[in-house]
Amino acid sequence: PSPAGQLLRLCRRRPRRDTDHAPLFPAPLGLRARWRRARSDFDLRFAMLEFAWSILWALMVGATVLHLQHLSLVGNFGDPTYWTKAVLSLAAVLGATAAVWVGYSVRRPLRKALGDAWARGQLGVRRWRARPPLAGETAVELVRRHPLLQHLDPAIQDEIAGRLRPFEAGAWRTIVRHDENPAEVGFIVSGAARVYRRSKSGRRFRFLDLVEGDVFGAHQLADPDNPNLEVRTRTPVRALVLAAEDFERLVVARLGAAAVCNVVHKQAFLRQSALCARWRPAALIRFVELADTLPYAAGSKIITSGEAVRGVHILYRGRARALRGCKQVGRLAQGDFFGEISTLQGSAATADVEARDDCQCLVVDRTEFIRFMVRNHNVALQVEQVCSDRLGRSIFPLDFRRLGEN
Repeated sequence: PSPAGQLLRLCRRRPRRDTDHAPLFPAPLGLRARWRRARSDFDLRFAMLEFAWSILWALMVGATVLHLQHLSLVGNFGDPTYWTKAVLSLAAVLGATAAVWVGYSVRRPLRKALGDAWARGQLGVRRWRARPPLAGETAVELVRRHPLLQHLDPAIQDEIAGRLRPFEAGAWRTIVRHDENPAEVGFIVSGAARVYRRSKSGRRFRFLDLVEGDVFGAHQLADPDNPNLEVRTRTPVRALVLAAEDFERLVVARLGAAAVCNVVHKQAFLRQSALCARWRPAALIRFVELADTLPYAAGSKIITSGEAVRGVHILYRGRARALRGCKQVGRLAQGDFFGEISTLQGSAATADVEARDDCQCLVVDRTEFIRFMVRNHNVALQVEQVCSDRLGRSIFPLDFRRLGEN
């Protein structure tokens, strides 16, 4: 800023900090977040002084320009034609400036939205048209690369590959009903399906989205306490299936139900969370290994305001709500996450999180989560971006210039 602008800043009621601008990790803010930041940063006294200085500066520049053209500033004040042209010119400049600002503000989210829509469309077309082979090398490659089966001995892998059979189902078909124990466990080669859970009242709601590489039909084996699951295809599905008793004997008995549940349930579940959606498979697997599954009764506090937060929470089952005092400030559904900002900043919780139903949370301890991010730089940057978007400002506001000075 100019020397005059620096002097005017001394009149602010709340001095602006260097960390309020030029952050090391700039948050890609939307229009609403930008408006909240501008409103919180607004100072009426400073704005009036700055406006008065702008008017004075404009008059000084205008007087200089008119003097160079040998025109009188005082004489033009009484000319209505002059003021009509000035107002029209000012309106045009302001309109062009507003249009440029709006275009600059929405370009990134608009480009991202269009890019995501195009990618989803291409993926959907490929899934509807895909006709991959379901025998021979396809079975062997699937067993060797699958995140669950690759931990087995080579002899067991060869036996599983030899027992796999092809399976095909059209779109919008129910391949596993909620009231049956499936006779086969399938590994999706191409296509997409969705897993639905039944509540105690009988209401059906979405639980998981399955894509290539995911498993269906093993959910009851991996999590026998919650067997009310239904699997329905969303596109034509081509898969390789294994008899349920063979899967239980060759996979569950050797790796354990917990390891199978991590791959069959939790990894597919975490891919749907905004916190983990862009993580690499290896990072996702490690996060699942670190997470504890904790139950909470309806009405109990998951997080208490003013107290230290245990770690990052992801709502795995059920519903919750955020409260400040007696006022509800947010609702949390399956897949929503909370506690990450307090975990990163080492601060106390600013709101209560209360379970609305009997629910479960995947919880990663604060120390383990910090270590996890230190060893996964891409995850750390993505978590920082998610937290900055939620806060409306950068969670780690480091200044480039001061960083260079140090």
